[in-house]
Amino acid sequence: MAPQQTTFGHRTAVVTGGGGSLARAIILGLRDRGCRVVAVDRDADALAAFSREEGVATAVCDLLDADATERCAAEVWRAHGPVSILVNAVGLIHSAPLLNIAARAERRHSLETWRRVIDLNLTTVFLATVHFVEHMVSTRTRGVVINFSSVAAAGNAGQGAYSAAKAGVNALTRSWAKELGMLGIRFVASPRHADMLLVTGPVSKHMAIALQRTYDATPEPKLVVAVGDCGCSGGIFGEGYASLGRVANVIPVDVEVPGCPPPPRALLAGILAAITARTAESAPAPKTEIP
Repeated sequence: MAPQQTTFGHRTAVVTGGGGSLARAIILGLRDRGCRVVAVDRDADALAAFSREEGVATAVCDLLDADATERCAAEVWRAHGPVSILVNAVGLIHSAPLLNIAARAERRHSLETWRRVIDLNLTTVFLATVHFVEHMVSTRTRGVVINFSSVAAAGNAGQGAYSAAKAGVNALTRSWAKELGMLGIRFVASPRHADMLLVTGPVSKHMAIALQRTYDATPEPKLVVAVGDCGCSGGIFGEGYASLGRVANVIPVDVEVPGCPPPPRALLAGILAAITARTAESAPAPKTEIP
């Protein structure tokens, strides 16, 4: 059974960093699913690309300016109604080691660069969220805030500032989820930097759409490993009124690792088999079962 495409019923969404290519795809995708979308960016020329797009409004704002962000949130709310979706897509990837031992001068990571990377990746998230969420709370508007993070949050060599900023985004997301969940405002992460999905258990019907959307959001090339007897075959649950059975009934699976539960060695073997097959061929990895 193919999951139906989600629509948003004329909600208003705000996407920051609207002049970027990633944000543009998000903006048009939300628009095509029924949202009124407001693209926010400090670059007026970049926002001009939306001038011919129906259903997309723009707002020029420097999200590092607290007063300007406060005014922007109020103006967007007044002009376009309650905002129930906020996507924080502003970001800057920057690579620089703490000490560049090969350089003869300016070996140290500069404080100016540190502040710029932290501000663009973390401070913008804070300022946009605090001002738009304040309106959500004061008007009792239920909604969702999506903060874009990165696998660099775990620490990437040569990307100290960027990694610190994205770790901060993760921490803010978890903290705000605990603070505001009771008010009907959800904070979620993004799977868009994942390379592989590990899926356990049978796919219940109410989770099918979420699984399909996660799969669609994961960039190519991507791998899927179905883990456990239930993930591989549906197990004792099989297919029924509440279950779609195995993972492969909903999304393509590259490797199956059976077991209830599978031992750690088998799980590692399955992951390595998927990676090896993908590395060896440019085509999708052949479906493999790990004994």
